[in-house]
Amino acid sequence: MRIRSLPLVAAVAALSVSFVTVSVAQVDRTGRAPTVIGGDATRNVQRASCVLQFESTADPNRYGGSRTADLQMLSALLTSTALVDPAAQKAMSLGPDEWPRVAQVEVTNVGSTTIRLGVVVTKNADIKVPDAAAQVLLGELAVRAKAAIDQLGKRQEQAAADRLAALEKERDAAQTRLQEAQAKVRSARGSVDPNETGYQRAATANDRQTLETSLAAQRVRLKIIQDELAKGAANKASTPPPSPWQELIVAREKVRDALRARQAAGQATDLEVLEAEAKIAEAKASAAVAVRGSAGGFDSSDRWENEVLSLRIGIAESEARLEILNSRAAKNPTTAPTYTVDDLNRLQQDEMSARQALSDLTSQVEQVKRDRRTNPGGLKLNVLDGKQ
Repeated sequence: MRIRSLPLVAAVAALSVSFVTVSVAQVDRTGRAPTVIGGDATRNVQRASCVLQFESTADPNRYGGSRTADLQMLSALLTSTALVDPAAQKAMSLGPDEWPRVAQVEVTNVGSTTIRLGVVVTKNADIKVPDAAAQVLLGELAVRAKAAIDQLGKRQEQAAADRLAALEKERDAAQTRLQEAQAKVRSARGSVDPNETGYQRAATANDRQTLETSLAAQRVRLKIIQDELAKGAANKASTPPPSPWQELIVAREKVRDALRARQAAGQATDLEVLEAEAKIAEAKASAAVAVRGSAGGFDSSDRWENEVLSLRIGIAESEARLEILNSRAAKNPTTAPTYTVDDLNRLQQDEMSARQALSDLTSQVEQVKRDRRTNPGGLKLNVLDGKQ
């Protein structure tokens, strides 16, 4: 036995199977229960049946489809009034209210991809039916079912073509994104700074900005205070500090001188010398406060002079820190975009993501192409007729 596409109506009408089945689907508008009658010639009963095979390109294991659902759809189609009414009209010249009185359609599943389609016609004295009406109606039903399945198959094929076109467009876009990511990685590898991370670079830039802003504010405040002091300051004789304060100042000056000597030898930093000078200034300020406090007063000019001293100290410290940051930046001029190790790692991750996306889309495109090559035509309905 071989499987072939459904032939013309006359060839299909010649098909007949002798075994008896139970009717599981029927179209009936009479309101009374149908009766399945055996092939008894004395009772004017005609029977015709054939086996239909349903082919679908859908893989139920991969797309979540179901061959049972396909057969259920075919069974519903073969017993729908949209298909049976015009078939009965053409085969027997009977309308929707007449043919159910003399004919019934049987559909039975007989395999995972096949169903048995049967037609039973019982002659009625009130309704005239043509000879071989069962066979002609069977052929008409099969022809119309095949046309409906072919129509559905074309729609599925068009949907597959549209999906393939969309996937190919997404794949081309993913290819472009991968090429752009690869170009960025190549550029980063040529100018990466292995000694600096993105966090450190950002922190350095923030420190410089903070110091510059603070210095500008301190300098403005210092200038205003000095101008005000110059307008009303009187030359007052300063009271010598008491002996303990003088000794403290002298001791701290000796520490400062020692640090300067070590600084010249490369054993002390600028910051250590600045801290020593700050301590000397602090001692002098404390001594001045002590003297004026013992004298029973502390005027506004003295308070502003102390703030001037504090501002000078703060400015000196900030300028020292800013000089270090500027010298560090001068060693690495940014004539071209500089990438950090963190930047390179991020770009490499972007490249990997783009490569994976391209691989996934390429696999989907190839799978759709294989499906279309393996099962062209979408859906197909065949008649098992046993012909060579």
